[in-house]
Amino acid sequence: MLAVGCAVLVGCQSGTGGSEFASSSTTEPGAVSTTQPGNFSKTETGNISTAQPDEPTQEIGDATTTVVVPVSSTRVPRAKKPYDATLRATLKSVASYWNTAMPSVYGKNYKQLSGGIYAYSKDSTIPPCGGIPTPYLLLQQNAFYCPESDFIAWDDQGLFPRLNARYGPFLLSIVLAHEWGHAVQERMALTSSSDGVTLEQQADCFAGSWSANLSVASDGELALLRDRSLDRALAGFVEFRDLLGMTANDPGAHGTAFDRIRAFQDGYDNGAEACVDYPDQPPTLVAVPYRSFKERFRGGNLPYDQVIGTLSTRMDRFWREQLGAIASPMLVESGGLPVCSSPLLSPEGFGETDLSWCADDDILYYSDSDMRKVYDDVGDFGVATELALTRALAHETSTGSNIGRKNIWLRAVCTVGAWTGSMYEPDSPELSVLSPGDVDEGVRTLLEYATKGSQKQFGSGFEQVAAYREGVLGSVQDCGVPVVS
Repeated sequence: MLAVGCAVLVGCQSGTGGSEFASSSTTEPGAVSTTQPGNFSKTETGNISTAQPDEPTQEIGDATTTVVVPVSSTRVPRAKKPYDATLRATLKSVASYWNTAMPSVYGKNYKQLSGGIYAYSKDSTIPPCGGIPTPYLLLQQNAFYCPESDFIAWDDQGLFPRLNARYGPFLLSIVLAHEWGHAVQERMALTSSSDGVTLEQQADCFAGSWSANLSVASDGELALLRDRSLDRALAGFVEFRDLLGMTANDPGAHGTAFDRIRAFQDGYDNGAEACVDYPDQPPTLVAVPYRSFKERFRGGNLPYDQVIGTLSTRMDRFWREQLGAIASPMLVESGGLPVCSSPLLSPEGFGETDLSWCADDDILYYSDSDMRKVYDDVGDFGVATELALTRALAHETSTGSNIGRKNIWLRAVCTVGAWTGSMYEPDSPELSVLSPGDVDEGVRTLLEYATKGSQKQFGSGFEQVAAYREGVLGSVQDCGVPVVS
């Protein structure tokens, strides 16, 4: 099992040595609870309290669960959080989902969490998980499942408020659904027979399967399917990816953002049934190790003044060999919106962008200041993805594609994925042209487009990442891109 203190959304399962965690105890599904020193009061939905010690039974959907209410204390009462309504709806929904899904996919009845669900802070305690005291300092910015005591807990002081502010409340739902996936694995005795990264991928897949089967709460808190709320939540996977340079064989590995979103989307699109086979048929992971100290020192990025020239050369080769392109667009630094006698084509579709292609002259214009900002904010492959997107859209235009704006865009995204995948050597990652983090930088760039563009014209971030993955793991032929004859 994984050690306590792993990074959040890694499905942190406590170490076998166990720990005592800071906590607030929950008794009513969907009600986050804490105990005042020596004071037990009946839980009220929407308030923060604990059930009477003689009332350990609770209803979750159509299932009944017994929750052990420990002798715990808090020095400061838990204040209401803006995401409490989402947590209440999520806890009820996930438990109800597994009560139905587990018999369906595993042929075994689901047993509810016996140890409870806890929101902890530096001013609260939670039940021991293996008996070794663990200070809040080692648990902050974490969420985890404790198999020894069968409970789920999260940092309610630092982690959830930060995630809610940055990515919205649905990411909190995904975190909890991921941790619940580990509880399912424990019930099926998978934790001792599967490697860590496969278990984490499966938990991401389980979280996706729950997300696709949401029962909309009466307050509408979970009516978030495939809209911008889901796209914002997907962006959280970029933050919770493995450290750059980690591979699937490294202890504590969970996958790149690309890998984790792929697993989530697998469950979302294909249900929990698709996740069941992960231990026997682990998904393909895209992880590139550092190959030199210099590469590690630079965080996998080329110096900016080498990025555009180096990557455009690789694009020229790919478009020539895979798509039959004879000529390559000239790259010109515009310093602003260029003058073009034909309509400008750009990733945003309006011309007010850092990249544009002029068909008459076959020139790809870019703004050096804007590209430097992408480089600083995202990385060298953020620049590469923007350049390749414009190149792919230019190819669609020059070949007369007429499949609709959204489909052209998604096919161009798939083409960018195929170009990215052409630089990856899955059997020998150390020989890949790609550097650690490159594929995730591509994902991040696409999610940025999804948040500022029209979903009707460009598709959701969910759809764009799926198209990108199809190209990365497949080929340009899988994208259906027309070849220049």
